[in-house]
Order: sequence, then C-alpha cells, then structure tokens
Amino acid sequence: IIEILEEHTSKPQDNNMLSHGYKLVKLKILSGERKGKIFKTGAMLSVVPGHGVDAKPGLKVLVRFRGGKGDNARAYIVSYNREQYVYVIVAIFFILLLIIGKKKGLKSILSLNFTLLLIFFVLLPLLKNGYNPILASITTAFAINIIVFLILTGFTRKSFTAILGTSFGVASAGLVAFIIGILSHTTGIPFEEARVLYFKQAGMSLDFRGLVFAGVLIGSLGAVMDVGMSIASSLEELQAYNPKIPAKQLFNSGMNVGKDIMGTMSNTLILAYVGGSITYLLLLLKLGRPYELIISSNLIVGEIIQGVAGAIGIILAVPFTAFAAAYLSKSKKLKEQMGNDFGGGS
Repeated sequence: IIEILEEHTSKPQDNNMLSHGYKLVKLKILSGERKGKIFKTGAMLSVVPGHGVDAKPGLKVLVRFRGGKGDNARAYIVSYNREQYVYVIVAIFFILLLIIGKKKGLKSILSLNFTLLLIFFVLLPLLKNGYNPILASITTAFAINIIVFLILTGFTRKSFTAILGTSFGVASAGLVAFIIGILSHTTGIPFEEARVLYFKQAGMSLDFRGLVFAGVLIGSLGAVMDVGMSIASSLEELQAYNPKIPAKQLFNSGMNVGKDIMGTMSNTLILAYVGGSITYLLLLLKLGRPYELIISSNLIVGEIIQGVAGAIGIILAVPFTAFAAAYLSKSKKLKEQMGNDFGGGS
C-alpha cells in the first residue's frame, strides 16, 4: 500500500470494540505478472477480529484480481501478507536447535522436514484425491514413525523399541477415536468446514469420520513418539549401566519412567486440543448455551475424542514400550540376526 486516498472509518465508543469502515488505497504490485503496476482498491476494516485489513502506507497485503486482463482487472485485498513472520519464527526455531542441539539438533531439523514433506506432499494429496483416509493416515504415520527414529538414533535397539511402542500407541488412539466417533455420530469437523469440503469435493466421496481418524493419528503421533523414545532411551541407558539387569526389573523401571511421563504428556495433548477450541467454547458460553448442548456439540465432542484418544494412546504406549525394551534387551537370537550395531546404544 503506497497511499491512502480516502478514509471512512469510525472508532466505537466502547474501547473494547475495534475500528471499522472503509479506505480507498493505492497499491503497487510487488510480484506476479502485474509486478510494478499501480491499482486503486478498497480496504474494509471489520469490527470482527481477523476480518478486514487496517490499511496503512507501507503495509504489505495479498491481492486477488478479477474481471479482466492486465490493467483492466480489479484488485481486491484478501489479507495481510504474513509470510515473512512465518519464516522468522521458523528460522529462530532452527537456529536454537542447531546452537543447543548441535548434531542432534541438525538431525531434528532433518526429521521435522521429512515429516512435513510427508504430510503436505503425501497425506494431504491422498486425502484430497479421495483415497481412504484410514489407510493413508496409517501409512503416513508409520512412515514418519520409522524414518524419524532412524534419523535421530540410527539402526539401534533403542530405535526399534521406540518404533514398536509408538506404533502400538498411535494405532490404539486411532482405533478408539474411530469407534467412539461412529457410536457418537461425530465427525469433529465444524459445520462451515464440512459444508465447504462437501461442495468442493466435485463428486468424490469424503469419509469425514475417516478424516477424524487421520487427525488423531497425526495429532497424537508426536506426543506418543516422545513417550516411546523417552522410555526406550531411559531403559537403554539402564541396560548399558547394568547389562545383567533382569528383564522383569527393566520392565518395572520402564513402567516407573512411563508413569511419570504419561501424566504430563496427556495434559499436553488434551490442552493442545482444548486450546484450539477455546474461542468456540467462549462463544457458546456467551450465547448462554446449556451444558447438554455444549457437551454434545459436534466440534466439542470431536475435540474431546481426539484429545482423550491421543492420551489413551500415550498410556498404552508405556507398558508396550517397556515390554519391548525388556524383551529386546534379552533376545540374543534377535541380536544375532540384526548384528552388533543393533545391540548397541544410541
């Protein structure tokens, strides 16, 4: 935005409300086929947070063109251009990983990039093209699970233990969410999103409950992976310190570690889902909706199912990971088949 030509805005008497109105602005296009061209357009400022743009000189915005070619097209302001701030916070994150984590930080960046590539270039295109969301999400989750652990800790017993524990926990979470979703007739998708998806699917059949299953698998994967690796790593260190420790004692130690972890991780997962619904919850409370209507809301039930199912996955991953670690540490036959590297630590 290079200039404000006209301004018709007002500030409500209530200081808690936002300014609203209309501005006529002059734009200079910075990229695309119309780069360098000058356009005039209106910028709406809404009292509703998140809608409209508070136009000011120097502000970068996203623009859409309609109704003509070249200079004859009309420009419409879509939203603020927030792209640079996304890159800034990601860069800070990566820099801190490298400074503090060093080599392991680099491995974390590689594993994270691999995860994002699988989600955005494999899972989402499969779902968009109408593939079975259950099979697509299971395949993607297991691929992420296996490759990430191999990148982080190599082909070791610790990796294999964490992979087994995480796979069991995530599969359990997805199964619980799918069953409860069917019984409660819940999709967990807000009405507006469901309506848009329905009308945009162009004849293909979207399995909305399957999408909830996919969301649970991907949403709980990180937390369950954290639990699986924490237990596997702790027991690997214990095994290295005392190679003669009995399998039963190793299992009990894994359970004790897991019990300390599951409480905080379950809270982390559930609070993440609650945080995503807090605006909707506040709206229902402001509208005076009764408890029965709130607790039966499609979106709220969907969030509860996803959060609690993920927490169930974390809980079930604890004994399974502890058992896998105890068994693999004493399995001489498996060590011989996998070689010396597999029997090592990290």
